[in-house]
Amino acid sequence: EGQDGGCLVEVMYLNEKVEFTPERLMAIVLTDLKQIAEGEMNGETVKDCVVSVPNYFTESERSAMLDAIAAAFAALIGHPAPRP
Repeated sequence: EGQDGGCLVEVMYLNEKVEFTPERLMAIVLTDLKQIAEGEMNGETVKDCVVSVPNYFTESERSAMLDAIAAAFAALIGHPAPRP
């Protein structure tokens, strides 16, 4: 459990146990997916993407997904993404 009462996920990262929030893990996945896509596109840059959220997600789950997308966007271009 995190400091704010939220959940944490424990993973092995560089041979060390590290705890991440689900939002941070999703941001890492999105960042890696961008790098994989660019590698498959012969050097072209990914400039945009679409992320869908299942309609059964609660409002807090949707908000967490938007937070993950904003974190990934900030990591990729150096500033936060605009939230809808």
